[in-house]
Amino acid sequence: MLAEIVDTFRDNNINIKDIAAYGKNNEAKFMVIADREKEELVLKALKGKGYVATEKEVVLLKIINEVGALSEAADKIKSSGVDLEYIYGTTCDCSCDCQLVISSNDNKKVVEILSK
Repeated sequence: MLAEIVDTFRDNNINIKDIAAYGKNNEAKFMVIADREKEELVLKALKGKGYVATEKEVVLLKIINEVGALSEAADKIKSSGVDLEYIYGTTCDCSCDCQLVISSNDNKKVVEILSK
């Protein structure tokens, strides 16, 4: 299924910026961040292949790749009382930042507290 999903993006010239997937109860769930200007094309292409596709707002957070960086962000979110639905991200060697994808019950508040 991974090949089918990513081939759909490739065939429509849509860049995948972040991706996470898991299987549960014989279903595959994909969370994909793609080119923002191609959101409608993404949904149309996936639905055209018979997939259930929905759009959801998330928070993208870049943090430095060093010990404690995520802890600082997590402490801010914890103290705000916001409930996280999911989080996933990337890491690399110390020469680049990490990118996190965060979904919560109040994404606007997450952006506000992490901007301080």
